[in-house]
Parts: sequence; C-alpha cells; structure tokens
Amino acid sequence: RHQTVWFDRTAMAYNAPEDKAGMAESVEQIDSLIDKIVGSGVPLNRIGVAGLSMGACVALHVGYGAGRYAGQLPMVSSFSTFLAE
Repeated sequence: RHQTVWFDRTAMAYNAPEDKAGMAESVEQIDSLIDKIVGSGVPLNRIGVAGLSMGACVALHVGYGAGRYAGQLPMVSSFSTFLAE
C-alpha cells in the first residue's frame, strides 16, 4: 500500500472512520527511525518526537500510544492537532 500522508481521513468529521492500519504503519516508521538513532549511540532519554497537524497526531501515538517507545520518550510535542483512535 502506498501512503502519501501519515494516515488517511475519509472525511473531516468526528464520526468518520479512523485509518487504524495507516496510523500503525506511520507509528512503525517513526519507531524504526528511533531504533536507528538508538542504534547509532544516542540514548533514548535524549530523543523526543514532535509534529504539526497529522504528524502531531502520530507523535502522540508514538509517545503515548501503541508505539514501541510509548511512555519512554522524555519529550512529545504536538501543535494544532487532534487525537485519532
């Protein structure tokens, strides 16, 4: 599946179905980047994630949701966003 945005939105409405597969794919992409950064010698306690709009939603999921590093990052920042399921 080719994905050009962090995750898909079928409509800009509160009751629109969430793209859980797309969100999981985006979280995995960020987790893989964190894996590489940690593998290069940067301690996890020196890594944070941030984003704007949809990227901020992904950052929240990486830092507090189902990501491998959820609850372990010292900084998560989000600007102008929403929290998808």
